[in-house]
Amino acid sequence: MALGMQLQMLVVTTCGSILGGLLAAAQYFANHDECTRVQWTPNERENMAAPLFFLQTWCLTLQLRDEKKTSFQLQVSIFILNCLCLLFWQFSQFIFLTQTAIFFVMEQLKIIDLKTLCLFLHSHFGGIHMAVLLLQGNDMLKSSLYTSFFLVVSAYCLFFSSLRIKIRNRFDLAIESWLVVLRIAIAICSSIYLKKVISNFLEVEEDTHVWELLYSKLTNYKSFHTLIYTCSDVFNVLPLNSLVKMFESLLIPFVILSMVNVSGDWIRSGYLRAQKFYERVEKPVILKKPKTDENCDDSGIENKTDSKKNVDLNSLDVTVQEKDNLIDDHWLFYLKNVYVDAAIFYNISQMVVFGLMAALVMRLKLLFSTQMCIVSSLMLGTRYGPRHKTSRLSRWGFWIIAILIIIHKLCINLTDEFSKIGVFTNIPQEQLLQWIQDETSPNAAFAGSLPISASVMLSTRRPIVAHPHYEHKDARDRAYAVYKAYGRFTSKELYQELTKLKATYLIIEYNLCYDPFKNRCTLAMIWDIEKPSLASNPKLCHKLITENTEHFYRVFSNGHYVVFRIHDLSVRYMPRCFDT
Repeated sequence: MALGMQLQMLVVTTCGSILGGLLAAAQYFANHDECTRVQWTPNERENMAAPLFFLQTWCLTLQLRDEKKTSFQLQVSIFILNCLCLLFWQFSQFIFLTQTAIFFVMEQLKIIDLKTLCLFLHSHFGGIHMAVLLLQGNDMLKSSLYTSFFLVVSAYCLFFSSLRIKIRNRFDLAIESWLVVLRIAIAICSSIYLKKVISNFLEVEEDTHVWELLYSKLTNYKSFHTLIYTCSDVFNVLPLNSLVKMFESLLIPFVILSMVNVSGDWIRSGYLRAQKFYERVEKPVILKKPKTDENCDDSGIENKTDSKKNVDLNSLDVTVQEKDNLIDDHWLFYLKNVYVDAAIFYNISQMVVFGLMAALVMRLKLLFSTQMCIVSSLMLGTRYGPRHKTSRLSRWGFWIIAILIIIHKLCINLTDEFSKIGVFTNIPQEQLLQWIQDETSPNAAFAGSLPISASVMLSTRRPIVAHPHYEHKDARDRAYAVYKAYGRFTSKELYQELTKLKATYLIIEYNLCYDPFKNRCTLAMIWDIEKPSLASNPKLCHKLITENTEHFYRVFSNGHYVVFRIHDLSVRYMPRCFDT
């Protein structure tokens, strides 16, 4: 509910219409299953970071709406929200990477000026440093591509931003367009190289699993760490039924229509301003010297914050012949008059980026679908609403039918969600945790799958040898060693690994060892891909459960879990032998 209220506030700022905010809120709750997973997994870190991120987006929209009146309080708010997002969710750095890239492209296209980009970078500068400080020098954040790209864009603003060509003819336009592409390519390549240098200097490999996961999505590459992610449904590609649901609630059609309306308004407004100027040029009054416009900039194809202003060529710092050439070049003169709303451009660009993320990882669809609700609100915007040359009756009929469809989907979704009332119970796991609490030493260390390890640590406060936070290389190496229990290794190899980790007990889960679903991705299949040379060996977990295995002694079992005491040979009593 709080996120819905934040969404409505953001939409009112973006489209300038309260009705647009109500439409976005209705779309959010009509597509609630696609916009969040908080009702199923309330403890996920993105459930804490997502509301803060959309609040940060609202602050950025305010900044883009009124560049000349950017307040100090607004910058401090963005800085604090950036820091909190980085603290709550390690994936926030990749979101801010795309955000920084969008702002850099907007500056290159002259949609925003250099001052706005610098204000944006100042907020992220404070957020990065404060997050690193509070995370006690997080190596993953210090060596991230987000930090490297931020440094590269900051260097551009300081030293190279003045190297722009003044566009006076089509040749200048072609050269500047090529230089824009070149600058973006140089920024990307420099950021990747700088990230590699920083990672090698700090000897950090914390985020390698993220890039391996992305590489596996685009190619046939597979490894243990990528398969641990991709075997989960939430890391699959975006399913088709999600798109169907959003289409049935008119979310996707409204987004498409909103983008068409926005693009049409930008094209039409540029044409009308250019046509109006040509009409003024034909009149004799144009011979009078007009007042100089102090706000005019001849640094390139600039978009002004006030869409009602007309470009006056007499205020440009060019010669009379260049003025005539510019007026004669209708295409270039038209580009001079095109006005692009920076706030709308940013939100649409962010939606496209989130769409690409969700297409690769379904878990990120909460960002994509929520951003779509924001863009769909432009259908009821004060400026970008539909402008059909139809009768008022037809327009009213369209909106009545659309609202009825949205209300119908909203009622169905809310009724379905309110009808789901249940209590989570897991008696076998409760028995396991109770046994651990009563029968084991407080210093006993447990090894097991990441979910059960987290439950043991949180419920019994016993030490665990593998931590679920997979963004640390040491944690990934520990998980790799513990999960060998479900592979085709020997008991001696597993014993050596657990001894290095100083584990006291090993927990084996039946559902991970004996997979009841034959068609799904299993740990045995993962290990067969990771270690194909061992594919002919029997599963180690089968041997541990069914046979008496050296070094592993069963101390607890029920229908779902088996606990083995790991016997350390270094403390085994060896009787003295006498020769006869």
